[in-house]
Amino acid sequence: MINTHTQTLAAGGSMKILGARSLVLKKPAFPVTLKLYGPQNTLLGSAVNIDKRFTFFAGFDAQPMSFEIVTASSQEIQAYSSGGQINIDDVEIANLTAPVERSLTAETVADVSCAAAGTTLVYAGHADAIEVLIENLSAETLRLGDVNAGAGRGKPLNPYSEAVIKTGAALYVYNPGGAAIDVAVTVLKV
Repeated sequence: MINTHTQTLAAGGSMKILGARSLVLKKPAFPVTLKLYGPQNTLLGSAVNIDKRFTFFAGFDAQPMSFEIVTASSQEIQAYSSGGQINIDDVEIANLTAPVERSLTAETVADVSCAAAGTTLVYAGHADAIEVLIENLSAETLRLGDVNAGAGRGKPLNPYSEAVIKTGAALYVYNPGGAAIDVAVTVLKV
């Protein structure tokens, strides 16, 4: 179940969200500080000057945690919490009146040539990336993943198909074929 938290805070005010394993903070109008508390209200860490949508997932095995959002400026804060992992699309379905941050820019990259029988970096990653679209432009079944993508490792990317990966991390493609092939890359960013 996804819980919606909306509160207008005065300058210096804070909002607490108790007993959650994941949190999605809608992009605030002004930077905020997010504090994470564990059992017995122990401060585990904090992130300052958050000015973009922020997503946190502790893991299914983690104890429920508490979050505190602190603002230096008067503003409305909107966040979503759950006892499990939150998918951004689930937030939108659960609360249609609360729009979810969407991509503001699409960056197309020149086709990337992937060497024969090797793993190639196809996207270096970026903090503002929301999704990376990778299309296989060959008749070869490729493997998509991290730097360790290889034979039997990574998501299979069938011939002439595409994958949409929700990440800002670097992505690699393993080409098992005997000739270099190309992939098309498009990045959606906030």
